[in-house]
Amino acid sequence: MKDTLQIDLSKARFKNFKSVFEKLEEALIEAEIDFYVLGALARDMQFSVEHIDTRTTADVDLAVYINSREDDKYKSLRNNLVLNYDFRETKNNNFALISPEGVTIDLLPFGEIEIQDGVRFEGEGLLNIKVNGFKEVHLKGLQEVISDNEVTFKVANLSSIVLLKLIAFDDRPEWRTNDPGDIASIIANYFDLNADNIYENHNDLFETDQVELTDIAAQVIGREINIVLKENEKLHERVIHIIENHISKAEKSPFILGMIGDFCKQIDTAVLWMKTILQGINE
Repeated sequence: MKDTLQIDLSKARFKNFKSVFEKLEEALIEAEIDFYVLGALARDMQFSVEHIDTRTTADVDLAVYINSREDDKYKSLRNNLVLNYDFRETKNNNFALISPEGVTIDLLPFGEIEIQDGVRFEGEGLLNIKVNGFKEVHLKGLQEVISDNEVTFKVANLSSIVLLKLIAFDDRPEWRTNDPGDIASIIANYFDLNADNIYENHNDLFETDQVELTDIAAQVIGREINIVLKENEKLHERVIHIIENHISKAEKSPFILGMIGDFCKQIDTAVLWMKTILQGINE
């Protein structure tokens, strides 16, 4: 894994994101709030280094660190974006804004503001979001990115995206139908994107004869998830339980079935990838 990734935000797949990030970075620096990109956009940015095509996303998921139990700092950020950067509020989601370019921005607060791994605000619209794993990824699971216009920010690395999507699907499977396929796409492409890191730090995985590169990738993903979760025993156990549950259900698991598509063709393959990720987590 490279220390810093160079991303070209002028590419067609990132249409409108370039100016959005310029505004967001300026407002977040002004507010002295640390942040990182997660979700499908974070994945697509890293995939773009090797010109890997995936479904395009029109949204930006942004985790913003609020170091106070009061939500004033978060509300001030939202108000600043609306008043001074022409963002618009939405009626049905207290955590989302619409940029002048028409891009939906989910500003997902985490940190001291959390209550039982979630965030709640009074008022109309969506009152509660789950942010399990956000703090852990913030500490040990980020990748630095510099864009073509020299805007620097951080994204959840690919292993962290797998982790957050596993948790998010478990929290709200009816809303998160794309997560299993996204995870399959990461496993299928992970080796090519992280070959240098794997050869340097995980060469023990090549000792088995006729090993598949995707199996190595899945085990490395599990190892890196384990590093992120090491300080949170409760969440560590929960993630293990989530994966074990999908493995035991196999073809009866909506998650396993959701992995089947362009990057994973068979249920047996999906189950094997989950078993191998679990093996990496348990090492």
